[in-house]
Amino acid sequence: MEAEVYDNLNLQDNCLVRSCLSKFGAEKEYVKFSGYVVKFYGPFSVNKFLQWLRMGTRVLLITNAALYNLKGDNFDCHRRLPLSKISSIIRCYLRQQFIIKVKREKARSYLSEEVSVICDSIRFAQAVKCHAACPITYKKKKELNNFVLRMAKHTLNRINAKGFDNISP
Repeated sequence: MEAEVYDNLNLQDNCLVRSCLSKFGAEKEYVKFSGYVVKFYGPFSVNKFLQWLRMGTRVLLITNAALYNLKGDNFDCHRRLPLSKISSIIRCYLRQQFIIKVKREKARSYLSEEVSVICDSIRFAQAVKCHAACPITYKKKKELNNFVLRMAKHTLNRINAKGFDNISP
């Protein structure tokens, strides 16, 4: 069974993306999803100006083997996340916000109108690649915000314990 491909940005044959993938030895990977998402960088501030400083638009690229966080018009690969490292996905009931939880790393929080397609693409590609799909948990907006704040407190505690220079990104 083959899942639908949602290559909204037509990146499958884009020479800049192919060059980016080749840096990881991933020339044979094929695109399952590409689209713009808003990436959250940390805990939200009451101050709206600071909240906007903590968000950025990224291109989310999901292939048959990994999830890529690309930035800029030249599609620089900011991060490659193998599908096998994704432990679960948390979705908000009423908003387009979702969090990708990663084994032994910090979770990543995103916002997209195509959250259903993204989650399905990740799960299907992971099921094919790893023979098991990660669970999706649905939470209310307040529960999701509390989860994000707990993640931020955990990160701050690690920084206080080890010092800022000793924390891996």
